[in-house]
Amino acid sequence: MQKKRWIARLLALAAAATLLWPFGATAAVKNKFEKRSVLLDTGPRITYWVYVPENAGDGPLPLVIFLHGSGERRERALVSGLPQAINEDLVVPPPAVYLVPQLPDTPIKWEHLEPHLMTMMERLESEYSIDESKVTLVGFSLGGNYAWEIAARFPDLFPRLACVCSRVPEEMDPLSLLSCDVRVYVGEKDTNVPPDSAIAFASALHDAGVRVGLFPYDGSHSQTVKHVFEDQDVINWLCWAE
Repeated sequence: MQKKRWIARLLALAAAATLLWPFGATAAVKNKFEKRSVLLDTGPRITYWVYVPENAGDGPLPLVIFLHGSGERRERALVSGLPQAINEDLVVPPPAVYLVPQLPDTPIKWEHLEPHLMTMMERLESEYSIDESKVTLVGFSLGGNYAWEIAARFPDLFPRLACVCSRVPEEMDPLSLLSCDVRVYVGEKDTNVPPDSAIAFASALHDAGVRVGLFPYDGSHSQTVKHVFEDQDVINWLCWAE
């Protein structure tokens, strides 16, 4: 009987931890992001997460969009990168509207969710006072690969672009980002996404007259994303608070 009560106690503790952190981790970290979803005429219902700091005021506010990597599918978008840094109080998030779309656990790619992303942005613009001249698109790994593409096609929507540990699509024209302020973050020991293509493209952007900064870190894939998003100066730049 005593053993059964002990097992029941362990199960109750495990359930409580899951409620406090809905992504399977055991750490009792408060999730600051509000879960929402969008369903269009075609495609599945897509989850996204929104956070606005309590001290944000009435606006107008910058909009910061974070596109996660392949390892954060299936409602794991908040477990690394910018949202993790915010949730774990590793940085102080400046006043802004933070949008984190969520890739489902299916073969769907970021480019398939472009209509959903545009709808998310429209909804936030109708709900909050957003400064459309201060929108930052941030992509990590797989999300960074797509961030290059969509920013090149819609440069007026994304005045700032930050790609972390990402591959640059082949035959991408540096002049397509002429109106953007770009930052490229790479890990020199990154074997998941070797930094060569991003470094070469950063050089091509500079030669084309694009405002670009290249920031190499002496670390691996996971070390680099940790360094980038735990740097308050980086966060301030992303949020137009530098």
